[in-house]
Amino acid sequence: MKRSILCILVAAVAVSISTLSWAACKKPSVEIKPGMKVIAAIAGPNWGVSKVESVDKKTINVKDADGGLGSLGKKDVVPHPSVLYHGDVKPCFNTGDKVLAKAQGSTWRIATIGKIDGDKADITFVMDKSKKTVKLDTIVPAPR
Repeated sequence: MKRSILCILVAAVAVSISTLSWAACKKPSVEIKPGMKVIAAIAGPNWGVSKVESVDKKTINVKDADGGLGSLGKKDVVPHPSVLYHGDVKPCFNTGDKVLAKAQGSTWRIATIGKIDGDKADITFVMDKSKKTVKLDTIVPAPR
């Protein structure tokens, strides 16, 4: 009898903790606006830092670091981590989530989150299966 009650109490505490963690984790949402720093699709699997020039109903016009202009669909542009995470808005990811992460140099690529440990996560880049450990506040949810 005592063992049954203990099992029920442990299960109730586990459910309470998982519910509390889930409730505290809110996916950030930011509307893309002119002047905003973003990560934008460049070519193929590559993404890079750009600045939003203008936004209309279907496209976002951006200027990349080299000054090149491009017109992209809304799923090809996401807020930069420095814009997305601020104040009380913290990174919120789960194992298996698709994210954009800096690969090397100024190139960003889509990756999958593996193990999460505190404020860091192990990721695997989709394109070449290379692995890397990153801080959660340096990655953003992949838009597609």
